[in-house]
Amino acid sequence: MSRRIARLEAQGLIETKAGARNAKLVNLVAYDRVYEKTRDVVRSMNAQQSDHVPKTSDDPDPDPNEKCLSQEQARRTSYLAEMARMDLEERQKKLLPVADVAAAVRACGERIIAAVDLFASRADEGAAAVGKDGVVGMRTFLKALARDYRTAVAHELQGLAEQGLAGSNNGPAA
Repeated sequence: MSRRIARLEAQGLIETKAGARNAKLVNLVAYDRVYEKTRDVVRSMNAQQSDHVPKTSDDPDPDPNEKCLSQEQARRTSYLAEMARMDLEERQKKLLPVADVAAAVRACGERIIAAVDLFASRADEGAAAVGKDGVVGMRTFLKALARDYRTAVAHELQGLAEQGLAGSNNGPAA
């Protein structure tokens, strides 16, 4: 234990105070926190199983930046939990494949462009509105055109959404 405390103190991970008879006083909570982050579970288990076997290796202390088994196990567990969450969300249809989203965006774009293409077919109406009422007539015409455009786009997208819902219930949408 004293070697471990000395190593952690040398690495600057904990602070100690001088105690009676050359003892080092350590804040137990700070020590436990640092020890849990830096310990290697396998080495700890080996030390518990072979307390009676003296250490003969002259290996230097491990690099404090080196990841220990407990950190890697925690990272792996976190990764598996994230994968399980994503799998669940995919089954609940909260996550969709990128290809399906791209196809839906493409279909939406086509429907919106089709609605915009109708503007040119109403040019005569715009010219008639300007001829009859001038700027006020044009403003009224453009408001009506925008309202018709919004209605057409909403109608097209609603149809697309209904197609998508029907496709997701009966398999992939065509």
